[in-house]
Amino acid sequence: IPKMLSTLLVIILPLLILAAIYYYYQLFEIPSPEDDDSALDDPNLRTKFNRAPTSAIKDLPKSKSIPKSMDSRTRILFNAYTLKFELPQEDKKLSVAYIVKPEEEFNKNFVTGGVPKIEAIATYGINLMSSYVKEGNAEYRKITEDLIKRLDVALKDDTLIAKQHWYNVAVLLTRLLAIYEFLGTEETIKNICHQRILKITPKFNISLGTTRKGVELVWVAVPWIVTNYLYNNLSGLHETPDEFRDLKKFMNGVDVVRRGETGDGLYQECSFIYKQVATYWPLVETGEFYFGIFRTRELDVGLENVIKGILNQVLHPNMDFVPLGLFGRAPKVTCDETLARQWPNYTREAELKIRIWPISGLGVFKSERFAFWLRVQRNNIAAYESDLENFEYAPGWIQMRKLYQVARKDKYKTTLTRKELSDQPGVIYYADDKDDDFERFKPAKGDFIKTHFSTVLESHIGHLGNARVLYWWNKYKFDFYGRDTVIDERGVCTDNGLVVRLEVSNQSGRTLRVRTKDENSGDMIFKCNVGGVENYDGIVTVNDKAVTVIDWRQVY
Repeated sequence: IPKMLSTLLVIILPLLILAAIYYYYQLFEIPSPEDDDSALDDPNLRTKFNRAPTSAIKDLPKSKSIPKSMDSRTRILFNAYTLKFELPQEDKKLSVAYIVKPEEEFNKNFVTGGVPKIEAIATYGINLMSSYVKEGNAEYRKITEDLIKRLDVALKDDTLIAKQHWYNVAVLLTRLLAIYEFLGTEETIKNICHQRILKITPKFNISLGTTRKGVELVWVAVPWIVTNYLYNNLSGLHETPDEFRDLKKFMNGVDVVRRGETGDGLYQECSFIYKQVATYWPLVETGEFYFGIFRTRELDVGLENVIKGILNQVLHPNMDFVPLGLFGRAPKVTCDETLARQWPNYTREAELKIRIWPISGLGVFKSERFAFWLRVQRNNIAAYESDLENFEYAPGWIQMRKLYQVARKDKYKTTLTRKELSDQPGVIYYADDKDDDFERFKPAKGDFIKTHFSTVLESHIGHLGNARVLYWWNKYKFDFYGRDTVIDERGVCTDNGLVVRLEVSNQSGRTLRVRTKDENSGDMIFKCNVGGVENYDGIVTVNDKAVTVIDWRQVY
């Protein structure tokens, strides 16, 4: 009998081990090339891009529960995904229409001039999948699948990517595809996602033919890691150990620009420069998705606390307002939507402090009653960055000196037009403001972004420790006002408000208009003196060849 038992164990034990391995570590089968996938043989999908399937998506599951794969890798990533939020009302409205008429809504909302807008598609898809996890609405997943299939067909046109900004393809699109791979349920769509990520990012540090570093390395590497982790093929990390070490160092928050050096990157005092622009949008966009994936690989994510610390230092405890331009090129002065989308689990721990960032020239003053930000001009750091849609806001980026009051926070607009910016305190426009004045800020044909620099003459910013005083001296030339026009600004901010001395030497050939009064200042006291004469309306004109000194204040 013992001999028989021994024989049975020899036969049965390997079978049990194989069964356990299959059950707990089931791997996806690496798909065949997409052109061999019979699921893509739909004639509507094979024809011209904007002739995608016209029939509505049918047989949607009504259950609110989300199917979870038994695959251990998928389950690990599924559990690590923390970006779960309710779909914004506008997106919900679109989803209702899209599920009935997918082709019509797709072409209406996501195609311009026959070219699909990958940024809008990817952003909407990411929002849908995040809401799908939270709400369990299978329609959101089905719409995302339709978006991915249509994009996959469109990307067969090799010229499409060249018509998009690289970020929209290499970052937003791959993020969407990676998210679907571990949240979605359709294997055909997962195969599309896997193949597309590898075509865009064939190696974890190379995307669209360019070797990425710093924050860009994070953006392209994490989707690559996701898809290769699911397909059990992470050899690329071992083939380029130095680059992977750089990735880990950056995500740990210790990859900072060395003292005395200049260039792009994170500085010890937490300034962040990206492509010569002082901005925090690249860090804020490096949200919980990326850090969650890193945690599943048991890697350090010290940068997460650095970013949260920056948010706490910039934000007021009771308001969502931020400096214009610090979180992106759009003329938006709040960050609530960005935080909800990228950092839904961020808990604000902001304090009422004064803080300066010497490298970027940024300063913030936060009191119980208001928040105030400004950035003085710095050498080798752009004064303004524009794109094809946002190119009219340079004066607002450089000059707006607005006190955002807690008591009036619901009365401020969160997105500003060019006209509204011209009425903000500190901003200088031409008296005969013309549309074509701003054409110079448009990127050249074939470009997506354009940076604009000032000539810095004096640049100082500081604070007086416990005295709660923020002060600055900002003297510069900016070509928008002519090559020889000099703007010389000195100011102080305290708990009582704002005091500014502004001298404008106008050599533009036209009359300049300086706005000093905030019409939405509530019960604060406004005073303005121009060359010894009181000015009550807060609008000062500076004639060509004139030098005008303006002293103004907004105080309690």
